[in-house]
Amino acid sequence: VTDLDLGTATSSAITPTAAGTYTYTITATNAAGVAVTSTKQIVVEALPTFTGFTVNGSVSINVAPSASLTFLGAGFSTGATLQARNSAGSANATFPTTASPTAGTTTYYASATKAVNGVTNYSAIRSVTVVVVASPTITTLSAPTPVFSASAFTMSWAGTNATNYKIKSNNATSGVAVTDLDLGTATSRAITPTAAGTYTYTITATNSIGLTTTKTVNVVVESVPTITTFTANPTTVTAGGTSTFSWAVNNAGTLSINQSVGTVTGTSKVVSVGATAGSKVYTLTNSKTLNGVTKTDTKSVTLNITTAKECLYSRSPLTYDGYTSKDYYGSTFTTIYWKGTRVAFFNPWQTSYTTGGYTYTVSTLIDSGEESNGTVDDGDWEDYEVCRTPS
Repeated sequence: VTDLDLGTATSSAITPTAAGTYTYTITATNAAGVAVTSTKQIVVEALPTFTGFTVNGSVSINVAPSASLTFLGAGFSTGATLQARNSAGSANATFPTTASPTAGTTTYYASATKAVNGVTNYSAIRSVTVVVVASPTITTLSAPTPVFSASAFTMSWAGTNATNYKIKSNNATSGVAVTDLDLGTATSRAITPTAAGTYTYTITATNSIGLTTTKTVNVVVESVPTITTFTANPTTVTAGGTSTFSWAVNNAGTLSINQSVGTVTGTSKVVSVGATAGSKVYTLTNSKTLNGVTKTDTKSVTLNITTAKECLYSRSPLTYDGYTSKDYYGSTFTTIYWKGTRVAFFNPWQTSYTTGGYTYTVSTLIDSGEESNGTVDDGDWEDYEVCRTPS
């Protein structure tokens, strides 16, 4: 506020330290000491200011790769505008319109700026942070196929940048609902289909900012192998004879019959029953393996295998020796015993009688010298031979 001697200089650099309206006075003096003055009023403005700086409405955001970005300032002093700056606030920069295409964190800086009489001034810098979050991926999704219904299988998957997984299917009988089921961070799921069919399973991966991706897999589900019917015709067979086995199955795998029959195909097979008489059980097996799981069903039939013809010898009357006899009661009836059990009671003029799956025939052997079973006829009694064959 007091004169500052400038000598003969005709200019001076002045740096105001505060905003305001200032009057500057220049005094010129000649050699005789005569002085004149001139004044100049200058308005000094404060540096530009602003109170807020945001990107997409916040000072820190998480976004997807290449997401759109909008930078805004708030609370500007009169005439000031927003200007991107470097981190030191020493040079201008440019705001991008989109985020980085790759994951990472970037900090952006800005100042309020204003030009006065060709001089541009800047406020202190403010900053915002943009975190680019990588999109989730499902790198693998696998499940065995085909599989059996009512048997559990395991579906597995792997992903990156996922904080949550969900699963759904196209049909509830697949063992998974048709709406999303939250699995958290699990990367596998045990699934038990309840019916045969072809099912599509969808896995959805979500990252921390809600971005999603999906992957699907198809699984074929088969019904378990079953045997509907298994029959033999006939069920009583002469030793050395044959019987025809017939069957109906569902979801045929490997079909086989025991008793040395082995693997069979189609829906029937003629089987030789062998030379040994007796009861023999034949079992049909329908077995199938899918992805390490084996399912089997069986059904059985029993064959009664008889000798072609059996003959026993007896003497009459009433000398029943525990094998056979033909007894006359007033020439009215004939009684046949077979190994101690009465099996027939009929008129004497009949020569055969069928019962219990056998036909019995009676022959009278008189003075024949030798019976068919090797017994010598004694000639004193009327001797009989009773034979039976399967009817």
